[in-house]
Formats: sequence, structure tokens, C-alpha cells
Amino acid sequence: MLQYKKTRIKIMKILFGLLLTISLFFSIHQNDFTLMYSLLISFLAISASHRIAFKVKGHPEIALLLLFIGVFMKFFILMIGTIIGIKTGLILSNLTFALSLILFNLLLIIAFAKNMKFEAPIHARC
Repeated sequence: MLQYKKTRIKIMKILFGLLLTISLFFSIHQNDFTLMYSLLISFLAISASHRIAFKVKGHPEIALLLLFIGVFMKFFILMIGTIIGIKTGLILSNLTFALSLILFNLLLIIAFAKNMKFEAPIHARC
């Protein structure tokens, strides 16, 4: 049963990578500024929310509050970045921008989660 789940996950990763490669290949020829702008906005939003929500040590009593602040900061950066991109004309295709923003958000969340070190607070180790 465990082996079946592992192979199923590997197949899903391969299909996701193939879909990602094909979609980026078709969209990069026409919308390179849109893709770069969505990557920039995604990186700013995810890194800011990650810094706020997960990098505070020694204060477990405000962890939920910091998580909510991190989520709201992410949405705020995404909204402001999208408004600026539309007003300046950097977003050429709305569909490409939306899909690449979702894709880059997912990839960056996965990357930040894999590099995150899970450590218990000092007073919880005892």
C-alpha cells in the first residue's frame, strides 16, 4: 500500500512538471514581462508572509495572530502588485498573469516549506 502511494506521488510530480513545462513554453513566447512580473510579485508576497508568520521564535502565544497577519500581508502585496502592474501596462494577458501567479505561488510555498526548519520553542523542549 505504501509503495503504491509513493509511485502515485511520483507519477503526479512528473505530470505536474510536464504540464508546467508545456504551459510555460507556450506562454513565454508572448508574455515574458507578465511572467517575470508575476514571479516578482509572488516572491515578494510569499517571502514577506513567511518572514512574518514562521520566523518568530519564543512567542508561541501569538503564533495564530502572526499567521493571520502573514496571510493578510500576502493578499495585500498581491493586490497592490496587481494594481500597479495593470496601471503601468506590465500585465499584457490577464489569463497568463493569473495562471502564472498561481503556479509561482504554489512553487514558492513548496520551496519555502521544504527549507523551513521545524524547531520547538525553548520552554517547550523541557
